Amino acid sequence: MPQEEGVIRFKTTLIMKEKLFLMFQMENNPVDAIIEIFISAGWKFTESPNPYYSKYLLPDVVLSSSRSKYEGIEAMGLYRPKDLDWKIEGEIVLYYNTILSVAEDYCSQSNDNNVDNVVSYLTEIVYVHECVHWIMHWIESPTYGMTSCLNNKFIPVEYDYSRMETIEFHEAFAQLFTLFYLEWHVDKKRIFDWLIISQPYQYRKFEELLNWSIRSGYEAVKLLSLLRLFNYQTFTDINKWILFSKKVELNSFFVDSISGRELLRILSDLPISDNVYMICILNLLFDGKNMNKYAETLFKGLTEDEINELSKSVAIMIGGEAGEAEFDWEDVD
Repeated sequence: MPQEEGVIRFKTTLIMKEKLFLMFQMENNPVDAIIEIFISAGWKFTESPNPYYSKYLLPDVVLSSSRSKYEGIEAMGLYRPKDLDWKIEGEIVLYYNTILSVAEDYCSQSNDNNVDNVVSYLTEIVYVHECVHWIMHWIESPTYGMTSCLNNKFIPVEYDYSRMETIEFHEAFAQLFTLFYLEWHVDKKRIFDWLIISQPYQYRKFEELLNWSIRSGYEAVKLLSLLRLFNYQTFTDINKWILFSKKVELNSFFVDSISGRELLRILSDLPISDNVYMICILNLLFDGKNMNKYAETLFKGLTEDEINELSKSVAIMIGGEAGEAEFDWEDVD
């Protein structure tokens, strides 16, 4: 390697290391902010003994030269396991040669002369993207009282992660959370928009989530938490959730207009597995504390038998047994 080229590569790694350090000196660093959205939905992160850098323990970061070929953001970084069984927490790899090459391409096409600045921005974009992969693969999500559910990690086994529909699923959510962060940073968002033009199709699948009105990190985490319960990792599975949510008018995550009889009809029309699916959806929406405010709407006009039947599902949703739900039945006509 010529001496001048070696100096440039060395400088690139210094810029990247500086960015990774400075990211966590911000009052609300992007990774901790994303993590706290997941924590609000019950995902389990380990607090860091050294909160000066981050409040939470994060995966190791490795700076490497480059992957075999340039294919947009895919070639700039990845989250990889440290063992074949995914039993050990993986690491994030950032490829400095590729990041530099992409930065130079961007500058030549956008008339931006500050390559160093673009390298810094790309480092942040790729790191945030890979952190979402780490969260999806490694961090445990809640089971919402479903004791039979042992699946609270997205761990690819055998052929799963070689299937394009599974890859699309993971890349869509990694891109989506990256986008939500970048919406507040115009210059970085401009680079992100430029990148996705040349990326493979799977890196644009996040647009389907936006079209389905998944417009915030909180909505995305709710959806991920539900899909995790059944190890659903495809857009076909997301379609199921969207269809169910529309059936009971849960598009905006509120049920003020839903009658108990309509809910009973939908539950009774679904197969048993989908019945559980529906209960999981409702369980995600109702944390138990706010259920009373929906009781009058849900149970108004029902017969005693219908109330008893529906109360079983409600009790399951808040983690109790039939008959234990605390509602003021006297106010129900």
